[in-house]
This record gives sequence, C-alpha cells and structure tokens, in this order.
Amino acid sequence: MANEYNAVKKSKIMSKQQENIKPVGVNFNGDKIVKKKLKFKTEELKEQFFQSLGMQPIDYIEMIVGKNRLEELEGDIHQRMKDALPEFEGCLFCAGKSEDNEDKMCKPYRLQMEMTYIMAAQEFMNTIIANNHVFKEAQHKKDLVEMFYQSFVFQSGKGVLLFDVYSFVRNLLRKGFYALTEKFNNSPVLTSLSEVNNSLDSINTRIMERELSGRESSYFLNLQKKFYEDKQNSLKTRHYIEKEQNLINSVNQNSTTTSARPTRTDIAYYAYYLSSTKTKFLDCDFPSVQAWSELSTKFNKNAKNIQLKYNEIAFDEVKRLKNKKSIEYVKDFMLKEYPKAQELANNDLLRA
Repeated sequence: MANEYNAVKKSKIMSKQQENIKPVGVNFNGDKIVKKKLKFKTEELKEQFFQSLGMQPIDYIEMIVGKNRLEELEGDIHQRMKDALPEFEGCLFCAGKSEDNEDKMCKPYRLQMEMTYIMAAQEFMNTIIANNHVFKEAQHKKDLVEMFYQSFVFQSGKGVLLFDVYSFVRNLLRKGFYALTEKFNNSPVLTSLSEVNNSLDSINTRIMERELSGRESSYFLNLQKKFYEDKQNSLKTRHYIEKEQNLINSVNQNSTTTSARPTRTDIAYYAYYLSSTKTKFLDCDFPSVQAWSELSTKFNKNAKNIQLKYNEIAFDEVKRLKNKKSIEYVKDFMLKEYPKAQELANNDLLRA
C-alpha cells in the first residue's frame, strides 16, 4: 500500500478550441502515486476507455451499497465537481443556455475530475476484490465505500479533483486490521497462526526487496508488519492457554476420588518428557527454582517433592521404565497437545 503520493499538477487554462486534455488521475501501481497523462479527443474515445476496464467500478459500488445510496453519493460528488469549477465568462453550458458539449469552456476541467474519479473507483474495486478474503462481511464493504467517497479533495475555483490516497489507505488498513482481528478470533488458533506467519513472511520479503533496491522502507508496510507481529504473539499466548486448559480439563475428567491424578510422580514424568523434547511448557526456564514453583502452583503439589521425583527418573532409566502406569497416564492425558513428548513417552512405554 502507498506511503506517499504526488499531487496532480495544476495545468494551464485551456481554450475552447484546444483538444488536448491536461494530466489527469492517479496511478496506484507501486508505492508512489503519480500523475498519468491521458488524452481524450472525443467522447467516443473516453467511452472506449471505460469499456476496456471490464466490469464498471460504479456498477460494483452499486452492488455493495444499492442504487439509492449510490445516487446520493454520486449526486454529492458531481455537485462538488461543479462547485470546484472556475468561473468562465461566456460559457453557455455553465450558464444553462446550452447542453452542447462544444459550448463547454469548462470541458477540460470536467473531464479531469471525471477521469480522476473513475480511475480511483477502478483501483478501489480492484483493491476490495483482491482483499475479499479480508472484507467478507457486507457491512465492511459498505463502510469502505463511504470512506472512499470521503477521500476526494476538491480545489474550489480551480477545477481540480484529487484523491487523498494517504488518508484512504490509513482507513483501509484500520478497517482491515479490525476485520482480520475478528477473523483470527473466530478461527482455530493454528489456522490463524499459519496465516499470520505467511503474511509476515510476505511483508518481510517486500521490505527486503525495497532495501536491496535502495528505497526507503514503507510506512504502511512497517505498520502491517507490526500488526502481524502483535497478532503472532497474541495467538501464541492463546495457543499456550488453550493447551493448558485442555490439560487441566483432561486431568480433571480422569481424576478419581481414591487417587487424585496427577500425582507428583505423574508431574515429574510430564516435566521429563517435555524438557527432553525441548518443548516450551512453562513461562520460565526449566529446570530452575522458578520452574519447580510454577509446577507446584499449576498442579497444587509440593515443589520439592516434584523435583525429587524428577531427579529420580531423569537420571536413572531403569527406575523411569519401572512405572508403566504413570507413563501411560501421562502419555494419554497430560501430553495430548505435545506430539513429540507423547511419542517419547510411548517409546518408554514399549520398553517398560
């Protein structure tokens, strides 16, 4: 998305007889917005340009907001175009005395504003379609249409229409961030995390390409990078919480009144298999004083007893393989969310 744009240059007033049209519109390709010189000598040629676009962007906008709202939006923007025109002495069209195009002294200005509008609408349509996976909700698209029309800037008395790309892109990103956040919150955590990782990889690649080509880093790229990095951390935390909750639920469902599981021995095996597979399962480093304390708080067992049992099985394979019942319990109920650790426990179980 764009970081900056160059305003369309002011052109000299053209006489009624001149046929060449001044520079109009904007180019959304890349990170800068630059003017494009388009010359239309006839209304027929202009119509051919619109037809070459394929689907009309105004028709696409009508599909989103409906015919009545589109008429209101277009009525407003055309009135603002009219208000932005310079005053021409002797312009029969502006005076309401003629409907003949040849009597329009304001024709170059009208065409500049119309073309800027239609080109911006075309790029708006392309952007929404390209990001349809983000803006799935009908209301999201309606909000974007309203933001699109609010991004036009008119220079009163100069016959110039500009599209505030910077403002629109900021609003587009804001809306996109809200939509993505909602999507991630309602999707499985690993699915969301995968999408975030892929997006981050793509953004980092684009940033590197800019640096290698000697261009400055884009503000909007960096903004997107920060958003996805924040979401990545949030989803990792959510994944950790879900795993812990699943562990607690599993343990509670398989506890008995005569033998409250997990025991200190179960917890020791749990810590052994996870640490042996280098799996992050505590907030602090393991083993450490803080780690034993965290395990104690988590399972409501004495920290010292857990540590003693851990040392007993971690450094003596024969003793570790003797307790088949505990290994089986830990594998089935405590390591469900940790496939590598569960596999290691299963190997011990086969050898026990």
